[in-house]
Amino acid sequence: MPGSCYRLGLDISCVLGTLPPGASGTITIGAQALQSGPLPRTVTVTTSTPESRVLDNSGSLPATVRAEATVLTPYSTGDIAVRIPAPGAETTYVPLDIPATEGIPLDIDVVLRAQHPDIQELDIALISPSGQLRPLSTNNGVSGQKNYGAGPNTCSGEPVIFDDSAATSILDGPARLVGRFRPEGTLADLAGELYDGRWQLRIIDPTSSLTGTVGCFELRIRHTV
Repeated sequence: MPGSCYRLGLDISCVLGTLPPGASGTITIGAQALQSGPLPRTVTVTTSTPESRVLDNSGSLPATVRAEATVLTPYSTGDIAVRIPAPGAETTYVPLDIPATEGIPLDIDVVLRAQHPDIQELDIALISPSGQLRPLSTNNGVSGQKNYGAGPNTCSGEPVIFDDSAATSILDGPARLVGRFRPEGTLADLAGELYDGRWQLRIIDPTSSLTGTVGCFELRIRHTV
């Protein structure tokens, strides 16, 4: 029987086509949920002509989603020395390529180790492979503060980790920025997006007279397998 489905935001709409009187049709949808447990589901059928058997038009039933195995995978640039700002420009892009892989990202943390004479000048954001931009930190920190993180300006140093579940927002960060902070934008908005491809850390520094260095950029992605 002809039929098709398409996505409308978080909803899925399916069209069965024409059904003769007394006939029925079935569409099976395979889906992967981002959490386990009871999942309410409502199925609604709308006919092109009035249907006297109203009870046939809609119905609801409970469904249970099976928990999927997940794994936390780190992806890193390794030790780098990318200048802030890039020569001749206000904006620096630090790329991080993630190979093609199966699975759906459930949680994304951004790990950064960087130095600059005044980090309060920096506007830092994450750009996904599809082009979605999420602000991480905009002109935060204390004037004259020189580090996102501490120790060596490499992946072995103590980083700043942008984590949606962190107790402290980067907006309320202390003078010494080390550890976990909630970013300005919500990284959870990227959950469910295919995550293979080129991610970019974008850093804007309008004061080219002061230069700094990105020493390490990582993504820690918990995803289904």
